[in-house]
Amino acid sequence: MQIKPDLTPILEHYGVNVIDKHGWVACKCFLHDDTHASAAYNLDMQLYNCLVCQILGDSIELVKRMERLEFKDAKRKAEAIANGSNRKVLQRNHT
Repeated sequence: MQIKPDLTPILEHYGVNVIDKHGWVACKCFLHDDTHASAAYNLDMQLYNCLVCQILGDSIELVKRMERLEFKDAKRKAEAIANGSNRKVLQRNHT
């Protein structure tokens, strides 16, 4: 399983004041000139959603859209922004 860069440092990099809270948290979208909170993020699911931009994505997708990069370059940049803060997912062994 591939581990993606944590969403929190990506959001902070683009100016979102991240609130560490469960569920969806409303925020202004940094992908367009937002005057109202038309976007939301979910740190538990590691997803970002903007109703105006019609984007639902993870940390790599956000960097890809914001920087207009191809996937591999966006992944590299997201990893650099996150600076090694990848959140590891533990898998249980079924016995």
